[in-house]
Amino acid sequence: MAKIKIGMLGAGGISSRVAAGIKQSENCELARVCSRDINKAKKLAEAFSVPDFSDDYSDLFKDDIDAVYIVTVNKMHYEHIKLCLANKKHVICEKPMLSDKTEIDELYDLAQHNNVMLLEAMKCRYLPTLAKVKELLKDYPYPQTLSATFCRNEPHNQDYNGNFYDVKYSGAMKDIGCYVYSWAMELFPEATVDSSLQRSLSHGVDTDAWLYLKNDKGLYMQLGCSVIYDCENVGLITGDNYQISVRDFWKTCEIEVRQGNRLSASFKEDIGSEFAYQVDFFGATIKKAAWNEVNQREREFLKRIVDFYPTSM
Repeated sequence: MAKIKIGMLGAGGISSRVAAGIKQSENCELARVCSRDINKAKKLAEAFSVPDFSDDYSDLFKDDIDAVYIVTVNKMHYEHIKLCLANKKHVICEKPMLSDKTEIDELYDLAQHNNVMLLEAMKCRYLPTLAKVKELLKDYPYPQTLSATFCRNEPHNQDYNGNFYDVKYSGAMKDIGCYVYSWAMELFPEATVDSSLQRSLSHGVDTDAWLYLKNDKGLYMQLGCSVIYDCENVGLITGDNYQISVRDFWKTCEIEVRQGNRLSASFKEDIGSEFAYQVDFFGATIKKAAWNEVNQREREFLKRIVDFYPTSM
């Protein structure tokens, strides 16, 4: 079957890394780049041998485009998703895709009405890393603890009206904490029965946050994120006489398993672009016309994640 033809909406920020992921994908190809800045669109298209570029978003809604990958700034996601869904295009949108339950329900209702797919580009959920951890956990008793962090020092422009300081759509929890929460919830989706949150704020947004969860099977989770300091970012799962550690779990495949103090197994794989796997899932689902079930699952998953955001409704 022919590859799914993707048009990219936006050409700044991480667009080149996303384009590299699409290029690696077995199910999708990048067919058009659209940006309000025609020079950015042209530069990205030329860098990845994309046949067409434009400064008119309506070019994404032509018949030769099957789906749209949105890479614009967080605060524009809702508007751009709605525009693409209204034009009956499948959509994959960079994280955080949406930030409250009202938006989630509205746009998934629109996706259902127009019979198209809507997927958050949460790469850590689709990496072979996570699948391997799930496989390993089948051989051990249910774990007792999970800790995971994504912390890095990111000095931001002191223009406090910039994108990072948008109270609704940005801050550490939404920019990078979403990886931590999504990874943990994908591994252990059981209902959370207890939680607490500690945050540090600057000009109305969080610069670091720690979320403490307990599920109804007795698993304790400590999940942290920060944009003001660095740390060794590892996902660590522990249980009766075992420990599974995953370094930089949102972008790599580096796993170690210890039993007692002994290293019993290790796995390290060059996965190429960490963006390719979510794109492959997106394309494969469209090819199989299986998006209705995926849409329902994603709607409920995202509503659980935004419960952790202080501005969620």
